Amino acid sequence: MPWVDRYRVFPRIVLILYILAVGLTLEWYIDFDIKYQSLCNAPTLEILLDRGVPIKDAERIACTVVSAVGRPNGYTALMSVLVGAGAGIFGFYVTSGVATRKEDK
Repeated sequence: MPWVDRYRVFPRIVLILYILAVGLTLEWYIDFDIKYQSLCNAPTLEILLDRGVPIKDAERIACTVVSAVGRPNGYTALMSVLVGAGAGIFGFYVTSGVATRKEDK
């Protein structure tokens, strides 16, 4: 089966599977919900509502975002390792195949 070596079938399959794995994992990672925690100043909110300010505007003035609860560090590490493995996969792809000799040309 010299055509398998000539066309580098297995390294191409590995490269395609790697690209698919990165794409699906990245889509899953990006879709992870980020929740924002806010802290509202109750007296300020009460004064604004008493003066007839709409609730959305009063919340924008009296409340502040204190923290964001997002993707866990383990998920970020997983993405870093998966993307970093691309160097090894690409190196495997580049160095695979039968080495051509000058006499064969």
